[in-house]
Amino acid sequence: MTTKRLIPILGAFCILIQSAAAADSGFIESMPTLSPDADRAGAMIWNKPGVDRAAYNKIMMEPVAIFVSPESKHKDLDAEE
Repeated sequence: MTTKRLIPILGAFCILIQSAAAADSGFIESMPTLSPDADRAGAMIWNKPGVDRAAYNKIMMEPVAIFVSPESKHKDLDAEE
């Protein structure tokens, strides 16, 4: 098998392994089934049944909080970034 064929196959294998590991991470309990988003190619989406998104005109998001591990070699995070 040539290198040109082997690299895409290994890349696809790595993506499959990563997807499987992410699904079982335990970060989100009872992970809902995602479906392809018709408006954005390659994006996946989940809509809560019974929710009318047209009834909303704003969203509210919490500020992002970053916690750096004491063992991390990268400790120079700028809060403004």
